[in-house]
Amino acid sequence: MVGCVFLYTIFGLFLVRLHADKIASKMHLFLLNSMTPLIMPDDRYLQGFDHQLGNALFFGIMLGPLAALLTSIISVVPWIRGYWGKRIDILLVVVIIPILIRLMFSNEMPVLSILCGMVTPFFFLVPWALVVRRSTARRRNHLCLLLCALIFLPPVFLLKDLSLLDIRNALFDLSITRRMMNLYYNHTLVAAHVITPVRNQTQSVIAASDDIEVVGVLPHGTLWIKDPDPCGIKGSSLVVSVRPLHCPSLVLPAPGSAKQAGEIIYDGSKQFDDNRAIRRSIRLFLHGPLIFVFFLIDVWLVLFVEDVFRCKKALALLLITGFLLASGPLLYHTHLVHVVSRDVYKVHEYASSGNAEKRYIILHHFPNTLTNDELESMAGDTSPKVRHYAYILMGQRREKSFLDALEKGADDRELIVRTKVCWALGEIGGEDALRLLDRVIDKDPSWYVRQYAYNAKSNLKNVSKLVKGT
Repeated sequence: MVGCVFLYTIFGLFLVRLHADKIASKMHLFLLNSMTPLIMPDDRYLQGFDHQLGNALFFGIMLGPLAALLTSIISVVPWIRGYWGKRIDILLVVVIIPILIRLMFSNEMPVLSILCGMVTPFFFLVPWALVVRRSTARRRNHLCLLLCALIFLPPVFLLKDLSLLDIRNALFDLSITRRMMNLYYNHTLVAAHVITPVRNQTQSVIAASDDIEVVGVLPHGTLWIKDPDPCGIKGSSLVVSVRPLHCPSLVLPAPGSAKQAGEIIYDGSKQFDDNRAIRRSIRLFLHGPLIFVFFLIDVWLVLFVEDVFRCKKALALLLITGFLLASGPLLYHTHLVHVVSRDVYKVHEYASSGNAEKRYIILHHFPNTLTNDELESMAGDTSPKVRHYAYILMGQRREKSFLDALEKGADDRELIVRTKVCWALGEIGGEDALRLLDRVIDKDPSWYVRQYAYNAKSNLKNVSKLVKGT
């Protein structure tokens, strides 16, 4: 699996570098036309190799395990048989390669996609063969295995009933978890651009031939450039024309035809969604095989700890303790939800508790029991998790009395909290909310937060422009 993760990280790096250049060119066009870019073309989060590699690792972690799980299917037969080399084994490899190519295909890099699909079985099977060749049967302590299984496996079955957001929120108060989250959000924005169709991009440039008549409201965050040669506009997200061009373009049905601006973007996104297959594969992994990966890792941990226990009992106990500490918050969260669900009288006790987890559970599961004053108090909570969800509820209630609390929240030290402040401001609306969102767009250090603010602004003020090219 690690071999496949490495392969698809390299594959992702090519895509990320391509899109980093696209974003830089797009932001340059925004600057030239006096529109506020979300990130400067030379920003280190865009151009730094370490950040590009972090974005590429997203594809490695998402696509690599999926490719490994699929390829592992063809290894079952030789594993049972005890050796590799029959004709049926080669046939299985031939069958799996087209499936891998189809799932990981990018129209932007078709040759690289095909090459990755062809070599994936070897990145999985060569390490597999080495492991099998060097492995020897060993006697197992069945009692120790049972005890390890009882410790390591229950959290996996707990995960199947929780969404990724539930898991994230349950672990949000741990400093190491928050750092990992911040690392994730700061290092996946270019990766997100790779798999996001034009209609869902926060800022996009539409290059149109100068004989096109665009009608209707221009979608928020779009810069439209009309030019005799729209293919020559570097950094465009979509090219639109009334006649076939030498570059990929959306051709309108008849010369001079008028089409709604939003409809143009929707049709163009549908026709030129170059990385649709990759996006679907990532969604498939998150909604299915991901839990199986957790299960496999857990089984490996059970076997590993049992091995360690025989020769280094202290180290094995240390590993078990670390695992229990890591999974403890999730188990505790599930227990508290169960308790309060069975006893509604616990609601007010939990809301005023000194335990942050209990306060969060009331916010998340029993929000209607809280008054506006209690909600404002929770917005200043010491727990980032509580503040985070308090701002979500403020946005849902859409009351302008929350603006003072939201203004303070716009400077919260946690970027995940600030994103929900931006979302809430967009829901509440008004001139003061718009002023705060503009301040975030201009000054927040996180590209991720600025993107949230820009999207929230679409509820209050449309930012778009139509210009003539030169």
